[in-house]
Amino acid sequence: MQEDMQHPAEYADEIGREYVRNVKDQYRKLHGQYFTPIDVARFMASLLGDFASQPTVRILDPGAGTGVLACALGEH
Repeated sequence: MQEDMQHPAEYADEIGREYVRNVKDQYRKLHGQYFTPIDVARFMASLLGDFASQPTVRILDPGAGTGVLACALGEH
């Protein structure tokens, strides 16, 4: 990856932070919009260990945000 390019999880995290800066806390609270921090997403992804050798891997991402958890899983 080129040095000036972000990892997908970093980009998704940046989008989430930008959204939080531009939307009122009251609105986000009313709609239950809480985004997974990138460090938490990467930690959760690391808990899967080496799943590349498995024939099938199923992951339930309960969020509907910027996709930081899905990106972290893909990076892992």
